[in-house]
Amino acid sequence: APSAQSAPSAGSAASAPDSFYRPDPPYGSAPSSSTRTQLVLEVNGVRHPLEPPGFNIGRGTDADLRINDPGISRLHAEIRVHEHAGALAAEILDLGSTNGISVNGHKVQRAPLDAGTRIEIGSTRMLVHAPAGR
Repeated sequence: APSAQSAPSAGSAASAPDSFYRPDPPYGSAPSSSTRTQLVLEVNGVRHPLEPPGFNIGRGTDADLRINDPGISRLHAEIRVHEHAGALAAEILDLGSTNGISVNGHKVQRAPLDAGTRIEIGSTRMLVHAPAGR
């Protein structure tokens, strides 16, 4: 019985930085993207995972994510994704576009991306979020 009393305070859930239980990864493995919050960029109903190293957005054939919008430059913006302190961090950068980028209603040259971030490029609106069920 003494071990049952000490188990809750020594469990991994008690030392986790967030308040919900997350099972430990398999033995010998580092935390994978499945144990982190996976963000996606939703554009016109299509979800694009935000994974390293990221991708560029534009109207032209050189863009990784092509959007047919006359207000978007051929290479308009870049989304950079990298690992930082064991978690994924993402940001958007304007690549010298004609019309710029708007993040959460503000014109910016660069901005961090988190769940709930709203991006507008040309007349196209995008949303960063964590898909349901993750």
